[in-house]
Amino acid sequence: MEAIKQIIKVKNDKITIHLSPEMNNTMVEVIILPVSSKINKKKVSKDKGMRDLLNVGIWSETDIQAMEEASKKFNLWTIQNF
Repeated sequence: MEAIKQIIKVKNDKITIHLSPEMNNTMVEVIILPVSSKINKKKVSKDKGMRDLLNVGIWSETDIQAMEEASKKFNLWTIQNF
């Protein structure tokens, strides 16, 4: 399964989603969710980084799972004073 996640600004009550040619003539599910503005700033920064990374292109389910697992390991790191 391939997934595309994008943050898109609505203009004139419309959005445009550009898909890869491989998606042509396929059935897709579209879910529209508003982006919450009440998110902790630290979480926004982390989430934005993950979003930016995942928006690089089309990722397979395996790629997404690998990134999520790596992210969990990063959270275990501790920062020491220099």
